[in-house]
Amino acid sequence: MPDEAPARPRMEMPAPEAFGLSSAPSLPTAVAGRSLANQTIQITAVNWTVVREELHRLGAKSFHVEQLNDGRHRFACKVAKSTGQTDLVEVFGQSEEEAVRVGLERANAIRYGS
Repeated sequence: MPDEAPARPRMEMPAPEAFGLSSAPSLPTAVAGRSLANQTIQITAVNWTVVREELHRLGAKSFHVEQLNDGRHRFACKVAKSTGQTDLVEVFGQSEEEAVRVGLERANAIRYGS
């Protein structure tokens, strides 16, 4: 009868929290002193691949996106007009998605004169 191998101790992986990580992103619980407990939080994402393709199609020379201190977002880009001159498009929105969407619409109007 062969000798039985001793039982190996079970290996366990520590939880992400043990390394200072969280398993899900945490959302803020207050904004400027106001509780978010009774507010709906809308999370939208911008598909930057599609945005960059559209900016390339429009002949944009550069673009910039930033979140302002008041929570609004600013989208700006430089677009070449059909005359060859470059025009600045600057849009402010309540969300990043809104600012980018409206900015691309304006850039399209400048580029193609619609």
